[in-house]
Amino acid sequence: MHERRRAARVTPGPLGVRLFRSEGTLLNISLTGALVRLPRPQTSNNEVTLILDWNDHALLLRARIVRSVHHRVQLPDAVLKRTEHHVALEFVNLPSQTTETLSRLLDRITTASHRHEASSC
Repeated sequence: MHERRRAARVTPGPLGVRLFRSEGTLLNISLTGALVRLPRPQTSNNEVTLILDWNDHALLLRARIVRSVHHRVQLPDAVLKRTEHHVALEFVNLPSQTTETLSRLLDRITTASHRHEASSC
């Protein structure tokens, strides 16, 4: 399988995101894009602004929707299933200041992840 990713992705833990009027969760992120979980499907190729809530700040990231895939979720012992959507985004035309802020965020996530791994040993 051919790997098309241009940048390493990191998994930050539960960070809130907003896309249009949908609130969701960041699943992973890199300097070139992100994967988010949202309650509603999104239309591929639309350009959007992803709002990432981080340290009491909102980071605005212009992006193109690459794909939106639905997932049925059913918790153990639950009667009802719910549908969520995993939406892949590619960042576009980010200002240099936004790219620098995103890079710092990724560095902090990576550092925190390494500290957590080291303390688990």
